[in-house]
Amino acid sequence: MPDLIIGDMDSITKSMVERLNSAEPGKDIEFISCSPNKDESDTQLALDHLIKCGFQKIILLGALGSSADHSFANIVLLANPAYGCTDIRIITDNSEIFVAKKSFTVEGRKGEKISLFSLTPYVYFKKTTGLLYSLKREKLLFSPVRGLSNEFTDSIAKIDFSEGELLVIKEI
Repeated sequence: MPDLIIGDMDSITKSMVERLNSAEPGKDIEFISCSPNKDESDTQLALDHLIKCGFQKIILLGALGSSADHSFANIVLLANPAYGCTDIRIITDNSEIFVAKKSFTVEGRKGEKISLFSLTPYVYFKKTTGLLYSLKREKLLFSPVRGLSNEFTDSIAKIDFSEGELLVIKEI
């Protein structure tokens, strides 16, 4: 059961609100209703609220769906500079999506896929290890895309880079 529902409420019916409010007696769900005439998406409003409340790790479920524009907006929102070092991830049935602004290690299974996309004109890789296609002292450009469908060759991959921001899509 949610503690909070935030947004313009264009995709929730009155009967759903009533059902949610009666599902757990004694539990009050907070609703923050916003105007549909706004510049922010509902996902951005929710993230802004959570960050304002001091959350440092946020997991988004149901952020990708049949609407390509909303899915893209939610993925790009992970790179919002206003979110600083907050760890925000989108989890789907088969992937984990996050933005890396500095070098990192990531766990996976041998043969599992991982894709690395530059969100900046380029990302300069010092070195990657634990991946089938390693990058060493080279740039990964925003376009054309070259970091698609790499594979883990070990249970841990080290991604060491010094410039740029990466969008990471890891198979789970």
